[in-house]
Amino acid sequence: VELAKLTREKGAQKFFIITAMGATKDTKVFYSRVKGEVEEDVKKLGFPSLHIFRPSLLLGERKEFRFGEKIGVLLSPLFSFLLVGSMKKFKPIHARDVAKAMYQASLTAQHGQFIHENDEIHRMSLKL
Repeated sequence: VELAKLTREKGAQKFFIITAMGATKDTKVFYSRVKGEVEEDVKKLGFPSLHIFRPSLLLGERKEFRFGEKIGVLLSPLFSFLLVGSMKKFKPIHARDVAKAMYQASLTAQHGQFIHENDEIHRMSLKL
């Protein structure tokens, strides 16, 4: 939120943020609530163009170790093929694909607040 404030104060017209699938300030799930609260705070800053990306489990290298995520990453190849139809939105996504989607969104001149859910992020990343 502080980074968003600073960039807005310096005149930024666009802002891109990665939160998480299921982010909402109205949940009892701590992680999702914090992400939702961040989204709400950033929305209030009045960026002409705000893009919020809500990926599922992120794949790729990390410097820090997160036990739960590591288990998810190890198990995801075993179960991803089951995620079809309405469950497809839960498929893990590689961090580079989120970056591609963000780049794709940066090329547009649209104004407004846009929330890109995991399945849309997947589609956007395929355009590059």
